[in-house]
Amino acid sequence: MRNFFKSIQWKDHLINFIVVVVGVTLAFYLSNRKASSDQRALELSSLRSIVSDLASDIAILTESTDTLQVMKDQLQQTVNTIMSGKTLENPSQSIGVLYVQLPFIPNDNTYQSLVTSGKLDVIENFEMRKQITDLYHNHYQTIKIIDELSSAQKNTLVFPYLMNLNPLDMKSVDVKEPAFINANLFSLYYLTQKLEYDKQALEKAIKLKESIEQKISKE
Repeated sequence: MRNFFKSIQWKDHLINFIVVVVGVTLAFYLSNRKASSDQRALELSSLRSIVSDLASDIAILTESTDTLQVMKDQLQQTVNTIMSGKTLENPSQSIGVLYVQLPFIPNDNTYQSLVTSGKLDVIENFEMRKQITDLYHNHYQTIKIIDELSSAQKNTLVFPYLMNLNPLDMKSVDVKEPAFINANLFSLYYLTQKLEYDKQALEKAIKLKESIEQKISKE
């Protein structure tokens, strides 16, 4: 039995064992490194895509807020004139504003894709992920709710009144008629709320885009 143990090449077996352990460890290391690299690539790809989406949203919201501000100022002047009992010289201009709706449709394909696939946490930075969620889930959703409520209210309060007008004879519009006053008051309220929330979303979108671009530039 002693000769049997002496015949075993312990040194060779030890070397082989070490080689196997090192090989397995190296394989795990390379596998984890590749997974980490793939995760990093997916994160950067997602962030670049979100930046592209935000650039489009920012352009839309910038144009929207500019237009809303002009219409709000115009309607505010109309309401002030009506309430002061003065003569409204150009009711057709006010009526034109009543027709306008500016719903915001965000470019959120990247965000929705990450959420539905359960891969939102591919964005490792918690604060950045929080900013992204806040913009898309809170600010954009708030605007959507306002747009939907406004559309429903316009169908009830504004459009029935507008349908009874003669577009070829706007000078005959009775600006003291309750329906005309109510339509203007509601539209002014809608434009004020819409402008406020669009501005907030625009500010958040700009800041988020800048933050993501800074992160990408460091890679």
